[in-house]
Amino acid sequence: IVWIAHSLGGLIVKEVLYAAQGGLRKDILASTKGVVFFGTPHCGATWASTLRQLGNMHDSAGLKYLDP
Repeated sequence: IVWIAHSLGGLIVKEVLYAAQGGLRKDILASTKGVVFFGTPHCGATWASTLRQLGNMHDSAGLKYLDP
């Protein structure tokens, strides 16, 4: 298997390989010959932390979401 993954898909591939290393599916790990990541946020995305902070400010201000 050669994994080719982009963005969130890269994070999923990393989790699958990590789980396989732990013994859940060692056949997947043994069959993996390479991994190619495109635009995978290995260290997180800066915009994600910004959105989290905005959400925290929204919640602390007691604002409610409006349903259309």
